[in-house]
Amino acid sequence: MEIQPQLVLLEKTLLNIEGMGRQLYPQLDLWTTAKPYMEHWMRDQIGLRTLFQRSVDNWPALAERLPELPAAASRLIEHFDRQANLHPNSPSVDLQDIQRALQASNRRLLSTLAASVLAICATVLLLLPAPEPRVPLLLPGVAVLLIITSLGLLWRALLSPYRATS
Repeated sequence: MEIQPQLVLLEKTLLNIEGMGRQLYPQLDLWTTAKPYMEHWMRDQIGLRTLFQRSVDNWPALAERLPELPAAASRLIEHFDRQANLHPNSPSVDLQDIQRALQASNRRLLSTLAASVLAICATVLLLLPAPEPRVPLLLPGVAVLLIITSLGLLWRALLSPYRATS
């Protein structure tokens, strides 16, 4: 539903008027003042009398199409029957799209979590003191490997929505 700019400006104007009115007269409640007018306007717009008047105004066009109503209902029923016969027991396309999107989202979430765990492990490896300096670059090398793997998983998780749409 699109909000019309005129209505936003009208609401802003009413708010300003109410603010100025309350400065001049603190007991002013614009909404209780406007309520009877709004109720009258609503009755004029969607009341029973208006509904009856619109029905009377539109009756000639409705009466002209009334003989076509049974045939249109029959065509509609046949259309639904054909649709049911074309795709028996299959979920709708919208449902399949939602399932695919959910699976892709779950894969991205799992990749992101795995990348986070690998990055935390790499950080822990770099912060812990090395027990023996037999192989001096082993812990930093493993940490770098974990960080590269983590970045690869994050890259894949972040790019997968764009690859699916193109």
